[in-house]
Amino acid sequence: MNYYLLIIFFIISFTSGFLLNRFFLQKSKSYVIRKANIKAIRWSAQTKPVSGGITFYLIFIISILFYFLINSDIAISNEIAAIFLVTTLSFLMGLADDMINSSPYFKFFIQLLNSFILIKFNIYIHIFPNEIVNYIITALWVIGIMNSINMLDNMDAITSSVSFVIFSFILSILLTIGIYNYLFIITFGLIASIASFLIFNWAPAKMYMGDNGSQFLGSILSVFGIIFLWNHKLENFIISKNIVLVSLVFLMPLIDTTTVTINRLLSRKSPFVGGKDHTTHNLSYLGFNDRKVAITFIIMSIISCSLAYLIINNFILWTTTYAIIFLFFILISFITFYSITKLNHKKNR
Repeated sequence: MNYYLLIIFFIISFTSGFLLNRFFLQKSKSYVIRKANIKAIRWSAQTKPVSGGITFYLIFIISILFYFLINSDIAISNEIAAIFLVTTLSFLMGLADDMINSSPYFKFFIQLLNSFILIKFNIYIHIFPNEIVNYIITALWVIGIMNSINMLDNMDAITSSVSFVIFSFILSILLTIGIYNYLFIITFGLIASIASFLIFNWAPAKMYMGDNGSQFLGSILSVFGIIFLWNHKLENFIISKNIVLVSLVFLMPLIDTTTVTINRLLSRKSPFVGGKDHTTHNLSYLGFNDRKVAITFIIMSIISCSLAYLIINNFILWTTTYAIIFLFFILISFITFYSITKLNHKKNR
């Protein structure tokens, strides 16, 4: 891979993302999409533009075109086609939800359809001899991560910064093993587009990514999770190692979703209805401002992804002891954030 081309591509992606976001912000009255359901319970007002996902998707398309431009002799593979279909469906589904407040059943249908497409194109989790079980786990994973990333988008710069760290981890893995295929280019482009979006999304945010952004990011992160984590080194597969890797890389989205789900079920509320009871919100009740909450999530994500990187590159011979040590870290992290939500600091005010 020509490093000069990569630098040029990053500059083009970052600049394009910045200019697109600025355009949508400046022309908000004419061109920018706003949340249809502005009365829903959210941390911040829903009147700001929610066009960040449009930029993500456009840069994603540019990344694919750039890859084929510099590799004109390479045909479109089933894997590329599957990722394009899944991310496009997710983006359009999220866009529809932003514009008309679509039904939860419609969103669930698209998420389930995404899992079927991935399985059809042979992108699914391989952990058990029984393929039906693998298909079910894949569907649960895709639906779970798409909803988790969507639910995490509840405060300024949380989903964007956490996704930035996860994509950076994936890029580091690709760099380490020396793979510069289309996945590398897509990841590189998404890092640039998220970085440009954070300029507008950092607290106090001027714009949001919307469901069109969170559903898009959730879909592609679920695919990358399958490729790089669930199916990591299948020839030496040990299920506890792959579970640890998945849990570490997606630590903060999983902690937030699990915490909110448990608390809402205990309160006999639907886990899928918006509220001010997320881990992010409870940190705010403790006295953290929005920026400090985002920084906390960034630091935790960097630590957990660094541990995952350490495991992939140094823990070739996996033992039960290693599994216990890292699972203990994951458990302590969950207990810490869950305990914060149980403190009555004007919760759900």
